[in-house]
Parts: sequence; C-alpha cells; structure tokens
Amino acid sequence: MVRPRTFNLLILLTATICFAAKLRGDTLPDLKRMDEAVMSREADNLAQTVLGKRPEQLPPIAPRFETEVGGTRYFITPVVHYELDSLIVSLHDSDGFMDFIHELTNDKLNVMDLCLAWGEFTRSGAYNLFHYSNGQFSCSWQSNKPEAAAYTDIGGVFLDNYHVLSDEPFVTRQLRGLRIGDQVHLSGFLANYGFAGGPQMRESSLGRKIVNDKPAGCEVFYVEDVQIIKRGPGYTLWRPLCWGSLALTILLLIIWIKTPYRNSDAP
Repeated sequence: MVRPRTFNLLILLTATICFAAKLRGDTLPDLKRMDEAVMSREADNLAQTVLGKRPEQLPPIAPRFETEVGGTRYFITPVVHYELDSLIVSLHDSDGFMDFIHELTNDKLNVMDLCLAWGEFTRSGAYNLFHYSNGQFSCSWQSNKPEAAAYTDIGGVFLDNYHVLSDEPFVTRQLRGLRIGDQVHLSGFLANYGFAGGPQMRESSLGRKIVNDKPAGCEVFYVEDVQIIKRGPGYTLWRPLCWGSLALTILLLIIWIKTPYRNSDAP
C-alpha cells in the first residue's frame, strides 16, 4: 500500500496545530478578564507590616516542624502568615526536565517558582506589554515597547518571583496544575527551610530591600491552600486543542508506521 502524500501532510498539519496551540496556551488574559481582587492588591502588603524585620525579631506563628518529601526529610520554620491574589505571568516546575539544580541539591520541597503580577501593574494593563520567562530560581521580564518604559521598576512592587514549597500531595498537584494566565489566591506562610539535621538552605525575605536602586525580595512561600479565581484564556481553548492534536498526531504516526509501504514505481 502506498502512503498517500495527503496522509503525510495530515501528520505535519496536526503536529503544527499542536505546536501553535502550545504557544497560544501561555497567553495572558486581556484587561477586561482581570479580576478585581488581583487588580486591587496593594503594592507589597507584606512590607507594610514586617519590612526590615529579621525572622528572629518576629514572634513565631508556629513551631518548627519536620516533613518528608520524596524520601528526603526537611525542617520548616514558619515565619509569618501570608496570602495573595495575583496573575501568573511565568512559572517554573522544579520537576521539569530543564531543571538540574534542584536535582543536584535533592531539593524536592521547592516544587515550583511562580512569577506573579498584581495591583497597578495589572489594573493599568501594562502586564501585557512585557515578555516573561523563568529560570530555576528567578523571573525576568523584557519589552521593546516605548510605553513599557514607565514600568521597568515594578519588580518587587507589583511583580515578583516566589519560591513555592509544598509537602502535601494534593496541594502539589494543584500547584503543578496552574498555568500562565491563571489568576489565583494562594495562602500559607513565609518560611525558612533546610535538610533535617543539617544547615538551613534558604531564608525567606520579609519585605523588599533596595538592590541597585530597585526593590528586591526572595519570598519562600509554603502554600497550604490554592484557589483558582479565573483560568487563563489558553486553558479552555488552546490547551484542549493542543492535547487533542497531539493525540491525533501520535495516532497517525502509529498508523503510518504500521502501514505497509510499497514504492509506487515498483512493478
């Protein structure tokens, strides 16, 4: 049986649709889809209460405890209760194939990093002027649009990267189910943590400090509850289209492999 050229083109088409839908699946919502809770969040609520305080200067909200994730034991020291309403503009899954530092350090507690935007930055619609990307421990944003110049210093005020901890399987699944463009309410506490019986690995900042004339922070956020305020625009259309076209591509490839091939020029 001769493999029809149209069959090969169909495979290429479904693969292209899958790739395009994957790219479109990470789009941010337009301003009219932004939730009031996200847009009304003030600049750095945390800094208004504990800015400049060291962990030892704060009364403990709960005693230090130990937990186990992936066969490794950690200690967690709760510092201060924390919650937020924000838009996810970028994220990094610590269990992804592009991550190697968490694997090398055996850090399974820091399940992901979330780059979040809120307040005036979302209320003005300026969040859609930028392109965002996450490294393994950081978030960056760039724009070549002239109107974005007024928002270059929003980092740490209306935009920040959070190192997210979770030792509860259900919460971890919820976190890893989040996507760029989702608007979320997260609650828990800022924390310090390390290996049980070993030194502290990471200490959460408790507000913004000025680095190179810009506010900066490093929040280590132990999340206890995840609530999705609104799913991103890609979740209801582009993600199903991506998975559907991927499944069809795989099915077509299986048929292509199993179909006997005969040169059409053979006698």
